Amino acid sequence: MALKVSDRGEAVVFCKDYGIITVSGISAAGLVVRYEFERWGEGVVDTLEELYPRVGSGTVRLRDVGEMARRNAPSWAFVGQNGPEAYRNASVVVRMEFSSGEERVGLERRFLYSDVGTEGMANQGLSECFLTRYSRRRVLPGQPASLAFHFDGRQSLVVGVAYMDGAGHAAYASWVVALDVGQLEDGVETYFVHKADCVTVTDRLNEETGGEWTEDDLLWYTFTLRTDVGSEDTVRFEVDHGVYAVTRVLLYQNCFGLPESMALHGAETVRAEMEGTWGTELLAYRKIFTRLDYVHESNTGYLGPDDRDAFEDLLRSPKVYLGSVAEENEVVITETEAEEVLPHAGPVNFRVKWKRVNASYRRFRSRAEVAAHAGVFDKSFDKSFE
Repeated sequence: MALKVSDRGEAVVFCKDYGIITVSGISAAGLVVRYEFERWGEGVVDTLEELYPRVGSGTVRLRDVGEMARRNAPSWAFVGQNGPEAYRNASVVVRMEFSSGEERVGLERRFLYSDVGTEGMANQGLSECFLTRYSRRRVLPGQPASLAFHFDGRQSLVVGVAYMDGAGHAAYASWVVALDVGQLEDGVETYFVHKADCVTVTDRLNEETGGEWTEDDLLWYTFTLRTDVGSEDTVRFEVDHGVYAVTRVLLYQNCFGLPESMALHGAETVRAEMEGTWGTELLAYRKIFTRLDYVHESNTGYLGPDDRDAFEDLLRSPKVYLGSVAEENEVVITETEAEEVLPHAGPVNFRVKWKRVNASYRRFRSRAEVAAHAGVFDKSFDKSFE
């Protein structure tokens, strides 16, 4: 019997949607499977080889290949303080070689990062949808925001903005965003990320209208992705002009592995915990090392269904940053809890405990940097250390 390998047959597939690989016709020598994971621009990043003995009818079913691909997906990146500029390496190619005795069969698939099943989106078309859970969301002025989609060179991106004009009346403007085709050699398999924050929209609004509007003048704005076959997808951003005593903006990877942000504007509690090492030295019990660790407990505010799903993505994200992507801003969520009274279909508030990954943000800069400042202490000297 000839060695035969079968799967769903899709050359490009989301990780969570990839099913079972069935390998039949295995000889007495057993089955050897070799996986090779390759990322664009980085080459092969990992390899794995497995051996299966022949059992029964000589058929093996392999599961969780999509999960292995997801774990080898590229790490995310933000450029600049206001949010993401580009994210080109969001897929991973898996080359699989199946061998049994003298027979060999090869299989190659390109996997797109996804923490959840996305079969409906795949049926609609990869290039027809924004890769986000949201169709409508609230955003704070100054909050990083972005929208990502698979670019195939045949889409257009339209922005519409409602704002208050100088006379106190509502006005509307729209424009088409020029997509840089020259940077997208990978076609439909490349993610294109466009800034969708209030600062970016306001700057472009002023260019289009010749005005001098600010973020405070924005009411709402929409991003619409249109294709050459007439389909479109729209995300509406409601600008939240509320005044909150404490606001924490967390940046994370959404379920598609692409940049997303969430604002926590409920009450916050900060608790200092001392960590240290103690031991016996020269017949005395002494403190060897001491560090204060600050534990933050923030509240999300009431979350609707879409925000709640996005919050679960935040918890699953391999990395989370506070405010902007920088080494000193990386945080880890240690605990979360919420309370619901059923039957109840209303929004729910989550309490989130988080810590900074490292304490480098509390260190003084180098002596040369400090010398450049006129004062005795540089700007890193802050009694709150927050």
